[in-house]
Amino acid sequence: MDGTHRWRIARGSYPLKLFKDAGRHDPAHCRRLKKNHQKKPPLSISRSVVELNRAVAHSRAFGPAVGLELVDALTDQPSLKNYHLLPSVCGDLLAKLGRPDEARVEFERAASLTQNGRERALLLERAASGSG
Repeated sequence: MDGTHRWRIARGSYPLKLFKDAGRHDPAHCRRLKKNHQKKPPLSISRSVVELNRAVAHSRAFGPAVGLELVDALTDQPSLKNYHLLPSVCGDLLAKLGRPDEARVEFERAASLTQNGRERALLLERAASGSG
């Protein structure tokens, strides 16, 4: 390596792409990348959870009644049976529609399903407030 290369490396004037490209052709580097890539867990988001998120988005765009219709269609999904966010979303939509008694029941159900103490306290507080 001549002085010019040392000077450019020390100064940082080589594009970062050159250093990245240099590692791509190293077989050991490629094996490490492949090995690390295999360690990542597969993406496993339930289709039902995606639909629940869609219902929330629709409720914000088109109103809580539309969102509640979509959420009601998800209540029979086995993958959401013990998912605390389903009754939580349902309770929130019911509260926005002015149905506090039904919202309270849903918030209490969500609180019983969650494992997070802070979230449980928040859900119980929303249930007790009556307004959601």
